[in-house]
Amino acid sequence: AAEKVDRGSAQFVSIQRDLGVLYAAQGQSEKAAAAFEVLLKALKEPDAYGLDTRTRAALLADPETTYDRLGQTF
Repeated sequence: AAEKVDRGSAQFVSIQRDLGVLYAAQGQSEKAAAAFEVLLKALKEPDAYGLDTRTRAALLADPETTYDRLGQTF
């Protein structure tokens, strides 16, 4: 809901990733899925979110946000 965060930025993706993890830990699957949807789109289209190779690799290496984990949430 922070209006100053650019929704097309790596920072926004990072915030959504964190929200997804928190929502998933609380059992709020619908909210987690909505947040992870942004993450998944950014992983598929990294240039659209300004994700450099290092940031994308870090997101993919995170055990909380593997494709398997995202799939379980969806």
